[in-house]
Amino acid sequence: MGSRRMHWTMIAYARRQFHIKQTKYDNISFVRLNCLFICFMYYVLSLTLYLFQYFNSREDFVDWSKKRGREHGCVIVVSRSRKKDVELGCNRGGEHNCRGIVRRTESIKKSCPFKLIGRYIGKSNSWRFDVTDETHNHDPVVFEEGHAQLRKMSAGEIDLVERLHRQHVRARQVLAVIREEFPCSRCVVQDIYNATTKIRAESKIGLTPMQELENLLQSEEFVYHTRENPSTNVVEDVLFCHPTSYKMWRAFPHLMLVDTTYKTNMYDIPFVQFIGVTSISKSFCIAHTFISRERQDNFTWVLERIKDILDGCVEPCVIVTDRDVALMSSCDIVFPSATKNLCMWNIMENITRRWKGFFKVNIWKDFSYWWKVLCESPMDALYDYNCTKMEEKLNEDGKQDKIFILNVSLKIYLFIS
Repeated sequence: MGSRRMHWTMIAYARRQFHIKQTKYDNISFVRLNCLFICFMYYVLSLTLYLFQYFNSREDFVDWSKKRGREHGCVIVVSRSRKKDVELGCNRGGEHNCRGIVRRTESIKKSCPFKLIGRYIGKSNSWRFDVTDETHNHDPVVFEEGHAQLRKMSAGEIDLVERLHRQHVRARQVLAVIREEFPCSRCVVQDIYNATTKIRAESKIGLTPMQELENLLQSEEFVYHTRENPSTNVVEDVLFCHPTSYKMWRAFPHLMLVDTTYKTNMYDIPFVQFIGVTSISKSFCIAHTFISRERQDNFTWVLERIKDILDGCVEPCVIVTDRDVALMSSCDIVFPSATKNLCMWNIMENITRRWKGFFKVNIWKDFSYWWKVLCESPMDALYDYNCTKMEEKLNEDGKQDKIFILNVSLKIYLFIS
């Protein structure tokens, strides 16, 4: 009697769930009763499989979780992975620790508490999951382009990027082709840059940095020179010039600017850049050089290679450098007839570093203006006039004790072209 009552209770519940109306034949139709009971058990079984779902492998569980999260507007990522369990969370989980002092950076992390743990069941050789915390403290994802996990490129997209990269197609043009071939793609131009970087890194496996550089220079038809240490046979100095720069330098050799950056690259060696100026005051790169030491011998070798590129053409008439004694001495050796000037920007940097503390903010602005006028004086008479005007301005501001030192500095550092 009790089992029959339970049977009728399940049938009544099934009627409510499946919206089945009661008929006068329900009390005598055992076939219909059995059908309703089977439907109810199927519903219970479906609910059980959803709550206690099993997966054949870890990859199936992770893929299913990411797909379900994407359908509900959240991005699921692997927080921690072990041999027999894996922990999944929201990509906005965790805290953003900004170590910057001057510049503060932002992050998408908002300490989202969502957590999903998958465990390996040895008896059934399968994986099941438990939801530790199902809450999110942020709005659902609206634009998938803002999340790198959702922009992951497919194998077909990567193959297309590699083919176009071999043809020297620009990144933005590659992105336009991908969006045309794959309308559902969410990648951005930064993903194209990352993919090309990875492709280049894979093609350089087994090569030293020097071999990579020489292969690149030879393939692009650069004009380059190297100098090795006789005792160790190690390359110490490298100079390379682009084919277009080679033609430009031979056409406009009258003015040359030399700028040295001190150990700002990953190899911690000085990098020297040579700049030329055309007849319409447009600058262009002549050559670039890596040197092992900032000595006169190294600078002399570099300048001789620059002179060899001219190969009988007119030598530079004016050379502009910073106040590097070794570089200035090498310029006197290789190009003795050229006029040597100091870079105006470097002069201003030295003046700012040494003199800005002696002036108030508003007075420093006036001084900077008069200094600029003085540096741009086209002739000696105007230079003397502008220098006198600046001295009068300093007298008005009560800086008479600094006038003599400033005047001596001008005579030493400033050359009138």
